[in-house]
Parts: sequence; structure tokens; C-alpha cells
Amino acid sequence: AFGVGDVLTSPSTRCMETVAPIAAALDLLPRRKPVLAEEDFTPRAVRSLVRAEVDALTGSGRVALLCSHRPVLPAVFDALGLDDPRLEPGDILVAHLGMLRESVMRNYGPAGETCRCHSSCARAKAKASPLRC
Repeated sequence: AFGVGDVLTSPSTRCMETVAPIAAALDLLPRRKPVLAEEDFTPRAVRSLVRAEVDALTGSGRVALLCSHRPVLPAVFDALGLDDPRLEPGDILVAHLGMLRESVMRNYGPAGETCRCHSSCARAKAKASPLRC
């Protein structure tokens, strides 16, 4: 649905099992990144990895999926320029990063989709975005 072409994941069993079905369905091999594991991460290393991946994706039209853990996620969100939405277990967040690195988040949890917007919310509405904030 989102055109995922790359899967980055913590090497933990929990994350590997989480991404396995979508990776298999898309015929992708998940890239294990130890820095995304809660045992091995440092905020600086996570921010560096995420920023490098975003730089590589910017303008490419490619979409990446990232799977990690609650203690690691604040550094991921920081690298994306997003406020920490405090995801609950099992929640999925989709971050749309625009050409100017503006971002809008969609959080998919047990109760369905909600939208939590970053600073670009007003601009997203002005652009007639399908997101409802």
C-alpha cells in the first residue's frame, strides 16, 4: 500500500518476526541494523543512521520501513524532526517526509488511523492534503 522497497530492522527476534511477512510478500531481504536494537543503540548512532537513510531516500521515490523498539524510537523521531507520538505496543507510524523535509505522521493502532501532524500541518491542509488533522 505504501510502496515499501527497503526494510531496516533491529536484529531482535521480535522485530525480525514483525517485518518477516511484509518482507516476504514484497520479496525483500530485511537489512538488520544492530544500532536499532534496544541493547546496542545510542541516540547519536540512531540519529546518524536515520539521517543517512533519509538522505538516501530523498528524491528517489523509494519508501523504507523501519522496525525498532520503544527505547530507541525517540532518537528515530528526533532524526526525522518529529515529536515523539508515544506509540503503544503494536502501533505503526507512517511518516511522510516532503521535499522540504516537512513531515506528517499517520499512526495506525488498534483503534484505527489517527493523524498527528508536525509543524507542516497548516501547510498540508493548504495543499489539500488527504490527511485530516
